[in-house]
Amino acid sequence: GAEGYSTPSEFYAADAAPIIINGGFFYDGSSLSLVWREGTLVCPNVQVDSPDWTETWYYMPRGVFAKNSDGKYEVGWTWTDLQNHTYWYPTPMPLENGRVPDASYPSGGKEFQAVTAIGGGPVLVKGNEIINSYEDEYLLINPTGNRPRTAIGYNSTTHKLVLFVCEGDGMTSGIAGMTLEDVANVMKDLGCDETCNLDGGGSSCMLVNGKETIKPSDGEQRSVVNGVAIK
Repeated sequence: GAEGYSTPSEFYAADAAPIIINGGFFYDGSSLSLVWREGTLVCPNVQVDSPDWTETWYYMPRGVFAKNSDGKYEVGWTWTDLQNHTYWYPTPMPLENGRVPDASYPSGGKEFQAVTAIGGGPVLVKGNEIINSYEDEYLLINPTGNRPRTAIGYNSTTHKLVLFVCEGDGMTSGIAGMTLEDVANVMKDLGCDETCNLDGGGSSCMLVNGKETIKPSDGEQRSVVNGVAIK
């Protein structure tokens, strides 16, 4: 959803989906990441960020994992303007103070059309190449530190979705977690030619038939704003 908190177990109680992972980023009960459901925008990726909120303004497209109307799964970058037009880009946009994306910048932009999609970021693998675009996406999520992580990817050879979580923060002795580069390499090794990172840290959680697969680093499941359910 766009607003409100639930733990993954509360999502499971409501829906009983056999596999559930946490979704994108959020703050103060509202999603900061795109949610697109049944061909409709529920909420956009956050449209602006700033290191000082006075002089520097970044209007950065951020990563999205989408299922297109033709059944193809793909990662890319989206940005939504104030009229709720969402644009999809095949490449990230270099950070530039005050530069606003539009239909023609960055190049290759088009109006976003998908069946379903979840935002997060950064994009880790696109077209079977490791991308890891956290600088362009202005994602200050300790990318080079070992943390719990969550990601979603697609193996176009086997036609399978791959949902990934890893434990970290010492919840199990000797298990520190992974860097974003580690996750990108693991997903590529699993055959994923498209992968997007999702929220990590204390948010990372996967349930299989309602059972936790890792120890959440908050000591219990964190209440999150959205998730991904596979039925």
